[in-house]
Amino acid sequence: MNESLPTSGRLTVSVVTGVVVDHDAISNICRQQIEVLDRYARQHQMALDLKLFLHGTTAVEPRAVRVEDPVAIVCDPHFQRSDVVIYHFGIYYPLFDSLAAAPRTARVIVNYYGITPPGLTSPDSHDVLHRSFRQAAQMFNADRILVNSRFIGAEALAMGFAPNRVHHLPLSAAFPIPETISVKAPGDVLRIAYLGRIVPAKGVRELLAAAARFAEGRTPFHLTLMGARRYSCPVVIGEAEAAAKDGPLAGKLELLLDRPGDEVRQQLAGADLFVMPSHHEGFCVPVVEAISCGTALVHSNAAALPETAGGLGLSFPAGNADALLACLGRAAEHWAEGLYPTDDGPMAPGAWRAKALAHLRTFSREHFSETFLRHALAGVQPLSPDRAGLRGDVRLQTMLKLCGTAPRLGGNPVSIGEHLQAVLASPRRPRPRRNRTGRPLTGSTPQEVRS
Repeated sequence: MNESLPTSGRLTVSVVTGVVVDHDAISNICRQQIEVLDRYARQHQMALDLKLFLHGTTAVEPRAVRVEDPVAIVCDPHFQRSDVVIYHFGIYYPLFDSLAAAPRTARVIVNYYGITPPGLTSPDSHDVLHRSFRQAAQMFNADRILVNSRFIGAEALAMGFAPNRVHHLPLSAAFPIPETISVKAPGDVLRIAYLGRIVPAKGVRELLAAAARFAEGRTPFHLTLMGARRYSCPVVIGEAEAAAKDGPLAGKLELLLDRPGDEVRQQLAGADLFVMPSHHEGFCVPVVEAISCGTALVHSNAAALPETAGGLGLSFPAGNADALLACLGRAAEHWAEGLYPTDDGPMAPGAWRAKALAHLRTFSREHFSETFLRHALAGVQPLSPDRAGLRGDVRLQTMLKLCGTAPRLGGNPVSIGEHLQAVLASPRRPRPRRNRTGRPLTGSTPQEVRS
């Protein structure tokens, strides 16, 4: 990708996602990408005209527009005149269907986070996950699909997406990557932390079971579970609260929900051992954050976790509480000796820190920003406001006119909006881009298309 980034003109961007809320990984990535675009526009004194389309948000973002269905997005002139359209997709949401009608002259990007296999979830979530896999076919209409790990990249290729459209964008931690990692000395009590959703698919029940048996040993420890109540399972939260009050984990288990980022960071920095027993992970930002705090790792071997951990932790088969218990025992022994537990054997703090810092550079905010801008803007040539507005108006009027010529769907009268919504919900292979002569265009970038 040798195209240059735009440095002048007005850049029109549409961002489409389900929700933007606190304590949500996809929401954080969406925010980070918008911040990167804002910062780039300020640095180059460019006008950035950005609109965020979503179902709902708890964030204070004046550019956010709440919409109920994809028709509202497609019929928005801003969307039709956009130079870049950015989607976030990891689970079904109706607005994602607007991708089928994204401007053919825009750079259309999908951030794909992977879909949790239904077999790892409760039956009541199977329907939405099956709909998610069907809706993923909309990504055939995207120019580029950004994935956060090689595991998710392989999943995208297995779904049939062309290799030249799938690109790797490693995520960044929620806080800056340090230039150095502080030395931790073993204490009298082994401090263990978990951060994530309190749900069965994250392996929380296996962690509670292993910790209860670990409490029968001689190692004093304290386990802290951190997560967001909104995205957690009330039943599992209840089980954790009960375990903290009675039984072998009484006085050894603490549950912290909906805590601010600074407190979460302090907890990770104060922990000796971070445990991630998840059954499926497309990336897992908390692992990166724990490493940046100099915290030792125990993690399952599920999906992208070994890739994210970078050989800096001790792994076990996902879903196996006995294996997790054995890892806790080995990790406690190594930590008591001042060593970091890894699959390759215990490592001295200096060697572990050097390997950790090299691994963390991939997840720095600077690397994230540079890589994202290259995929989002390289080769994009913003049109003047007059030309962009004209292009958007023409596309919108043409689309409404075409929809208006089909007043019946399945023999029943329908409105233009209903017809358009039915069309958007039917994924199809992307149509070839065409120039004013009607001849198909072979170029895939906005620069090639507009020429």
